[in-house]
Amino acid sequence: MKDRFSDRAKAYALFRPTYPVELYEFMLKHTSGRQKAWDVGTGNGQVACRLAANFESVLATDVSQTQLQEAAQAPNITYVLASASHCPAADQTIDLITIGQALHWFPLAEFFDEVERVARPGAVLAAWCYSLCSVSKEVDQLLQDFYQNTVGPFWDAERKWVDEHYQTMPFPNRWREIPAPALSMSFQWTLDQFAGYLSTWSAVRNYLHAEKFDPVAPLIQKLAPIWQGTNAVHFPLFLRIFEINLKKI
Repeated sequence: MKDRFSDRAKAYALFRPTYPVELYEFMLKHTSGRQKAWDVGTGNGQVACRLAANFESVLATDVSQTQLQEAAQAPNITYVLASASHCPAADQTIDLITIGQALHWFPLAEFFDEVERVARPGAVLAAWCYSLCSVSKEVDQLLQDFYQNTVGPFWDAERKWVDEHYQTMPFPNRWREIPAPALSMSFQWTLDQFAGYLSTWSAVRNYLHAEKFDPVAPLIQKLAPIWQGTNAVHFPLFLRIFEINLKKI
């Protein structure tokens, strides 16, 4: 599992989008047990905190110690430095496994094996991602150019899973997929907030490390004349959710 966010943990906690209530309502609707949830690649802990209100306990893991240090706290959340393929939970103890904007970084085969080890019979796995946002025609044109051409060569290969909305990800065919609704997120952001969000992109961090230059600054200069006050920023959200079937076929 790659760590692309340790050096921007504070920015990640400040600027990453928060997930809509409809997402949590849908997951919980299909999760029968309420004893223990596992939030994998927890990052800033936003998902773990929402789950903590609905489960007796939440295990939240990440490979970034700096991310865990910035994570939101709740009495029934246990944060652990651990990879996705080495869950510090006993066999058949987890009712819900969640992965927000992180599954594409995992070693999938090893992770899916670990899911089947820790999942209770009938447990649910929910994985989701959000793709490129939309603001307005003018902003979107500049953003697309930035995404594809400026930092495009600096995206890790795993980004393709996000661009494909997790639809081509090889989930085990023995798991029963639950049809998921179309979801989205919208925020009113200033240009500074938008710049902060862009700074958390892994491709931006890769560009900065390679070129020793921040690629976000020129884009923000171009956006400044057309970004007045706050603007509505829309993100499509793509959910894959499964009931874990432990029987090999």
